[in-house]
Amino acid sequence: MADIQTDELAPENMSPGRTLAVARAGRGLSVDDVAQRLKFSTRQIEALEADDHAALPGPVFVRGMMRGYAKLLGLDAVSLVGDLQR
Repeated sequence: MADIQTDELAPENMSPGRTLAVARAGRGLSVDDVAQRLKFSTRQIEALEADDHAALPGPVFVRGMMRGYAKLLGLDAVSLVGDLQR
């Protein structure tokens, strides 16, 4: 059973939002910390991490947020944004 959990947390098996949430938590940042740094609301950050794109203004906005969030965490923004389209 531990193997399943490990496999689920492998980057290639996680959604873009989940990848951001895991990376944020791994860096010891709260949703509030990220929201302040990116100048977005906590609700928007939570929606992005939950892959709830319908709660956000539109695809262009989601891609821009994803890029900014990925850069803040030191992740590959191009890869994460590309994963949105799959």
